[in-house]
Amino acid sequence: MDLKKVKCSTIKLGMRFSMPVFFDDGKNMFLAKRHAVKKYHLNALTQWEIPFLLTAGEVLPEIDEAKEKEMAGFAKRGAYSDAEDVEELEDLEEVEELEELEDAPVA
Repeated sequence: MDLKKVKCSTIKLGMRFSMPVFFDDGKNMFLAKRHAVKKYHLNALTQWEIPFLLTAGEVLPEIDEAKEKEMAGFAKRGAYSDAEDVEELEDLEEVEELEELEDAPVA
């Protein structure tokens, strides 16, 4: 996996990456994939004088937070107004509890 350098001066509030972002040591994670950069992230970079970060990902397009909140509530409000459009779920059958074997040979 090829890690690319990202100058900390280019990191902005709300940015998200498609893959995790690591500190300049390449081992410690700075930001999980798809998580937005928060104010405290920016403060840490400044306080610790980190020159660059590393990632194998790309910057993701900005999201419209209002639209995202609207879509998150879509299911809660009842996306379907006609009950005939919704398929009924099947009941699941109970499963037997498995007995744990001690000292069993491993295949």
